[in-house]
Amino acid sequence: MKDVEKIFNDRKLVATVLRHKIKVENLKFFTSARDPIQVAIHYYPKKKMGRLQVYKISKPLQISRISKFIYVEAGKINVVLQTHHGKPMSTIILNKGDSIIINDIPHIVNFSANSRAFEIKQGPYKAELKS
Repeated sequence: MKDVEKIFNDRKLVATVLRHKIKVENLKFFTSARDPIQVAIHYYPKKKMGRLQVYKISKPLQISRISKFIYVEAGKINVVLQTHHGKPMSTIILNKGDSIIINDIPHIVNFSANSRAFEIKQGPYKAELKS
């Protein structure tokens, strides 16, 4: 199992799995500046003073794809990625401390007992839920 796993569908990046044991010095981004959300890990072995961060938008942003970030705080979850035609593509097992960035691909998230996860995604939008 790799520390960072990239999953592609038709040469398009659809998910990035970040395992809890990733070694990082200072700051490492796992997404590009063009992605709808940016995900990074900070690690500083000594005290570090941050700097003021101010974000300015010169024109309204348009989001052309939906991204989701899930961090497993406790337990275990299975993420099943599917093609846009509904065929299972990949199943990813996430344990405590693992996370995943999902980029505009149908998916199912199955929780084991006593699991807890944080989820972040853009909004507002109306999700299309199917059973």
